[in-house]
Amino acid sequence: MFQLLTQVAGRSGRAGKPGRVFLQTFKADHPALIHAATHDFEAFARQEMASRKPLSWPPYSQVVTFHLRGADAHAVAAAAHALTRALEVESGAWPVLGPAPASIYRIQKDFRWEVLVKCDRHLRIEARVDWLERVFRRYQTDRPAGAGSVRIHTALAR
Repeated sequence: MFQLLTQVAGRSGRAGKPGRVFLQTFKADHPALIHAATHDFEAFARQEMASRKPLSWPPYSQVVTFHLRGADAHAVAAAAHALTRALEVESGAWPVLGPAPASIYRIQKDFRWEVLVKCDRHLRIEARVDWLERVFRRYQTDRPAGAGSVRIHTALAR
């Protein structure tokens, strides 16, 4: 949000004439708004990093997101719950968040769900591959009926 607000504000005005930016918000005291208004990236970054550390959000962890999609809403939901159970068993102390419908629940004919896992940020690629193989082996043995048509995609955020 800070980046977007700073970018939009930077584009206001025309050919040497300063512009003005008006925001309508329910949360005028949000740090991103306060620091974007003063163009103070350093203060925003310090505050953001301080809030991320105790919750183990990146860069203090790596987030792996599992995106599930398919044409049958019930099959996608069942697959998301089965994948979550496999993740909870195989992920040890790493927090598993979800499953939950995606923020955009339906795109064309596909229904979408997501599951997130906060992983150790120092995890080597070999260990990550081994973990994913264990998760999907467990998921395949417990996969619900009808989940064969559900597609699962993983993405790693740093």
